[in-house]
Amino acid sequence: MARKKYSFNYAYENLDLVLNQKREIKPSFVNYTSDLTYDIRVYKHFFDSIDKEIEKETEKEKLVIVKDVLQEQGRQFMSFFDNKLDDLNNEVKNFSKKEHEKHGFYLRKQIWDIILTSQFLTRTNTKPRGYSGDSQILAMIYDNEYVGKTIFSKIMHKHPIETTAAQAVRTRRGFISKLLRSLYEERFSKINESLKFLSVACGSAVELQDIFKAKEDAGKFECTLLDQDILALNEAKENIQKINEYLKRKIKVNFFIESVRTMFSGESDLVNKEQFHFIYALGLFDYLTLPTAKVVLRRLYDMLKPNGKLLIGNFHFSNPTLYYMEYWGDWVLYYRTEEELLDLVSDIPNVRADIYFSSEVKCQMYLEVEKLA
Repeated sequence: MARKKYSFNYAYENLDLVLNQKREIKPSFVNYTSDLTYDIRVYKHFFDSIDKEIEKETEKEKLVIVKDVLQEQGRQFMSFFDNKLDDLNNEVKNFSKKEHEKHGFYLRKQIWDIILTSQFLTRTNTKPRGYSGDSQILAMIYDNEYVGKTIFSKIMHKHPIETTAAQAVRTRRGFISKLLRSLYEERFSKINESLKFLSVACGSAVELQDIFKAKEDAGKFECTLLDQDILALNEAKENIQKINEYLKRKIKVNFFIESVRTMFSGESDLVNKEQFHFIYALGLFDYLTLPTAKVVLRRLYDMLKPNGKLLIGNFHFSNPTLYYMEYWGDWVLYYRTEEELLDLVSDIPNVRADIYFSSEVKCQMYLEVEKLA
């Protein structure tokens, strides 16, 4: 049988390109990466030796030992890692976009086996659903637990979900329920009408658990969930089923499987003007370029009823976790300043817009837009 012929020209060209990029890595960054990988591997060997030493202990005894190690030596490692990330920030803060891409790629190649010990970092890097911040990543952030088969893997999973950015994600979940409840009490509590809201790029919509807490809440709100990820919407349906079982009453909910681009193509059943009292998109705009963000925001604005409100979340340039996310997590966002976020509504008449933050640390930024009657 004749042997099948293969062409490896493209693979060789790509290989040469990657190898040649190494010459463009700054010597100081090479030294930083070398020192970092050596030190982390020493720590990993230390934690792996503890795993080996306690192999024959009972499961109950293992849990006690591991808990103590995580709280003592594990926290020491996290402090060491924080210092190394500070060094990374200082090393790359003046890089161009291209330099960030090349140096981040170089770092991840050196530490790839370390990254793979962390369930969180593995998922942000491999992007099984096509992007880093999917609903499973958010679930890990919300859970905020030590996860992994070894002590080192538990630490490497927990560290990134304790960052300022991760805490901002956890904070914004409760933020939405407070806003919706406040808006209902202000405008709907004395009239026989439900507050209709839309969640864009809803993910698994876990915040609905905070919105629908009592049986009477089922009559207060009617929600519409939009996401391009069918798996995320299925997770949202599971969450809603749990809510229905808890309340012993079905909440009013509509589902749409669409991306923001197809949503406004003219073929969508969702895009009818002025149908929602409140619309929110907390993670979407971090992934949108300026032209796309302006178009999407305008269309969402058009879907608001008079006096309706729109809430947009966007990470700020001052996010202290920015380079950690990009270099270790391969998680790149479109960061904006207050002025840049406000500029998204500069072409919209008859609007009130405010900017505020979820905490004193300028990390998670919100743009609140009200459609004036």
